[in-house]
Amino acid sequence: MDDKLGKADIEKYLKLLNERLRKENIIGEVVLFGGAVMSREQTKNIDAVYYPKQVINRIIRDMANEYGLRGNWLNDSVEDFLPSEYDREKVKDYGNLIVYSPSVEYIFAMKCYACRILGEKSDIDDIGFLLRCLNIKDYDTAIRIIGKFYSVDMLPVKARYVLEQLIGELS
Repeated sequence: MDDKLGKADIEKYLKLLNERLRKENIIGEVVLFGGAVMSREQTKNIDAVYYPKQVINRIIRDMANEYGLRGNWLNDSVEDFLPSEYDREKVKDYGNLIVYSPSVEYIFAMKCYACRILGEKSDIDDIGFLLRCLNIKDYDTAIRIIGKFYSVDMLPVKARYVLEQLIGELS
């Protein structure tokens, strides 16, 4: 079983997903989040929102079995953290699969809002990476960006603490 997916792997499996959609004469859409769009060298899985969900879920399972991928190599668990509206732009059009990505500011806000710290799964490294990527040097700027997408009043206390710590380390 593949442990990590690199950029070339992600491209390969998205193309294969496109081919399977083409064979079924279906147009699909995928909005990529997390490591797949954050310029990480590798990621354990691809966080996404996709349509048509039932068809793509079936194809994901089939591809996982055929290629020895994790069962959640492409998953929609990020959906719980999304507001009803978010900005996105088309990054690839394979013909039967159109791939989108949200803005870096939106990914930053989402990572802060989720601020998962469960075992080896943590958003802290991603938040630090995005602070540097967006050149955020102060807490107020970070909060202003988060406020574009989410209610700042609902931002978890742990996220506020993580932001203060990471921005302090950048200074």
